[in-house]
Amino acid sequence: MKTFILPGKLIGESLTVNVPFADMLGNGEIVIAVVVSITVFSGSDPTPSNVLLGVPTIDPTNTIAIFTLTGGVSGVTYIIAVQATGSSSNVAVKEGYLTIIPTNPF
Repeated sequence: MKTFILPGKLIGESLTVNVPFADMLGNGEIVIAVVVSITVFSGSDPTPSNVLLGVPTIDPTNTIAIFTLTGGVSGVTYIIAVQATGSSSNVAVKEGYLTIIPTNPF
């Protein structure tokens, strides 16, 4: 598993995330399916999956997962796990951490 970097997100904003998988695919392989799962790393949120807005998509090159994160609970850090299935049945997973900061921290 590899990691990717996410900036902190304000409660009231949406964040579109692009996670490239070309580095984990075989030669000529493309991404055919993406699954995003969200769990709590620290803090408390009874419904962390609500941070994912809509359904993940795949970019036109078929190598990048695209999804949008929204809402969340102030002070909570989430683990964002992205699983991509390749056309040769390879499964690649990348993970990132997202921390929600208050709209007005002062």
